[in-house]
Amino acid sequence: ASYSSRDPFYVPPGMRDEARSIRQSFHESSDLLAICKAWDQCNNLFTNRDYDTVRRWGSDNFISIVAMSNLTSVRAQLLNELIKLGFVSERDCDGYGQRRVLRHDASINTNANNDALFKGLIATGLPSNLAARRSLGSFGTLRTRTESHAGLHPSGVAFHRSPPRGVNLPKWFVYREMVLSSSVFLRDSTALSPEQVALFAGHKISFAPKLEEELGQNDDDNNNNNNNNNNNTLLKADGSINNSTDMDMSFDGDDMVPSSRFDRSAASRAKFLLDEWVLLDSNCEDT
Repeated sequence: ASYSSRDPFYVPPGMRDEARSIRQSFHESSDLLAICKAWDQCNNLFTNRDYDTVRRWGSDNFISIVAMSNLTSVRAQLLNELIKLGFVSERDCDGYGQRRVLRHDASINTNANNDALFKGLIATGLPSNLAARRSLGSFGTLRTRTESHAGLHPSGVAFHRSPPRGVNLPKWFVYREMVLSSSVFLRDSTALSPEQVALFAGHKISFAPKLEEELGQNDDDNNNNNNNNNNNTLLKADGSINNSTDMDMSFDGDDMVPSSRFDRSAASRAKFLLDEWVLLDSNCEDT
């Protein structure tokens, strides 16, 4: 419903940082979850308070009540369709028509507060929209499968103008759309953990190509390439982020990262390749 409606958060002129700070108060790492948390508060006020209270709350938080009402209407329409299809029982709902909502104690709502699962489902719904933070270069630069220099949109909750002190910034994101203005920006982003990337993101997982260590041992050019491209993988063998890579690998015509651009030792340990650009591996024999 949020992706089918306009953003309920608005930015008053000259108050972008203040608006982002308020949005972060609802959720610090996901624009979509921030909207969901704000909708929960708004719906609770509509149920228990008068309209003037709701209007003041919206004004204080830079939230359009009209946009929230439209979001509620779209949400109710989707919920009614799920009821018709038999995925949701009417016993799990309160209200009627455009005000119909799921009860908080509904059986289908068991994992409603599981943010980790919620983020994983977003990654599953947007399999092509994966981005990784580059460790070197300008701060805040991300790369995707098709873009080597992109950035989070300044209105997003995960955006930072400069590196914050004492905060471990997320290295992976899923985004709703990519827009081009003064540069390439990723809108409506959600931070992901490496585990969420491996389990939920991407279209397909293929076996990683095996590198022959004997190949090019006597070739001076190949030896030079190996030295220059050492430690140039996105993920380490244990699935953690390799902070020594600049993550600035180019693509061939078929979007396949050339094996010569990987660190040979890490690539030889990697078991799988996600969408032909992310190395996956695990020290757990069961995985």
